[in-house]
Amino acid sequence: MLTSTGERTESAYRELSALLRKDLDFGASDSGYASHAVHPFAAKFPPQIPRLFIEELTESGDSILDPMVGSGTTVVEALLLRREAFGFDIDPLAVRLCRVKTTSLDLRELERKGLEIIAGASAMCSSERQPSCELDVHSGQEEEIPMVFVCLSGLASFATQAMVHR
Repeated sequence: MLTSTGERTESAYRELSALLRKDLDFGASDSGYASHAVHPFAAKFPPQIPRLFIEELTESGDSILDPMVGSGTTVVEALLLRREAFGFDIDPLAVRLCRVKTTSLDLRELERKGLEIIAGASAMCSSERQPSCELDVHSGQEEEIPMVFVCLSGLASFATQAMVHR
């Protein structure tokens, strides 16, 4: 175990060396669980890599620092493993993406908002206007209704996965 003060002991070197000798090819593993599939990000590594190192080198309640957070993979894994997690990055997209992926959602509020959006979309479709659920280039309206359902589907999937991995 690495010590919380950062002391480098012979034991810690042995643990780290043993981990680095393991097969770290997770290409065939599911990497889309929790919030990992929210957005593609260049040079993103499989979440199983930080998970392995966090599980083997830290304990529940320890702090994890990711100084180049990227898409937040390490921070998400640390939180799933009940570690305190901190991430920094100079890329504003990385910071925003990590915040989105690690923001807790109140499932009751998410369901309430989703039903409210669906009710509004249904009302629009049944009104006298009868707006099409497809893009109408002549009306200047954007394709809002299908996006609502896509977003809700994605949020429901994310929320379900988050519950499973708690």
